[in-house]
Amino acid sequence: VASSSTCSVILLMLVSTVQFLVAMVMQPILLVFVITFARMSASDSFNLTCYNCHDDPDGGSYTYTPYDPDCGHFYYNGNTDERVDAGLTCVTVIENSGYVTRGIYMSPGHADGECYYGSSYTRCHCTGDSCNTASYCEQCRYPKPTPSTTEVTTHPTSKSTIGTTEATSLTTKEPISTTTDDIAITTTNQLEWLKCYNCIDCSSVDESTPVIEDENFITCVTIMVVISKEVDVVRGGSYDEYVDGECVQHSEIFSCWCTSNLCNDKKFGHIQEILD
Repeated sequence: VASSSTCSVILLMLVSTVQFLVAMVMQPILLVFVITFARMSASDSFNLTCYNCHDDPDGGSYTYTPYDPDCGHFYYNGNTDERVDAGLTCVTVIENSGYVTRGIYMSPGHADGECYYGSSYTRCHCTGDSCNTASYCEQCRYPKPTPSTTEVTTHPTSKSTIGTTEATSLTTKEPISTTTDDIAITTTNQLEWLKCYNCIDCSSVDESTPVIEDENFITCVTIMVVISKEVDVVRGGSYDEYVDGECVQHSEIFSCWCTSNLCNDKKFGHIQEILD
């Protein structure tokens, strides 16, 4: 009987030892599995896809973005890049030269809609896949003249020439000519589009100042940006609706809007009149 009891004790000890060894072996395996699964889940959660391009033939703001002459188009839908790092944002960069860069900003911690004003560019951030299109950083109050949208490079020298050269260069439709008592005016349906002066760092305008027109423009805008006591004046078209002559100050940025063709021609717009 004693011998039988001894065998039972030994058997129980062997079973316990085996269970302990199995637990010691399986625990790291299970831990590795849990960590790997958690990392995979985290990576999937932070995948970010952004449009990735620049339209500057001499190189964009970010060296890793590929050249695409269509990058400056408002509804760009081309090259993309994807990252799995957490907290990153998509960006659109508007150069003072008018060129555009789109990509992933590699430093985390920026908010959706955030604006940054550099000495030669404006950068806006957004969150969410492929969010850096259909926007020219309007929330930054900095209009974007680009090579792809400045087909009109001169503005008329008198009212009698409106629509003869500029409008016909943008349409293949036959112009319709009407005559008044004093002058003959050639026009097209595109005269319904609002025309605005379109330039960066232009304190005044003349016949060489670029002009832009768009069927969706509601107002023309003049913006004065004060950076380190230096003043940059920007002119362009806006998709925002404002009362004619309305001006808004946001920190060092003064913006004024108007509603008629080429109305953003004043020195500093209405801002200068207010300062005077």
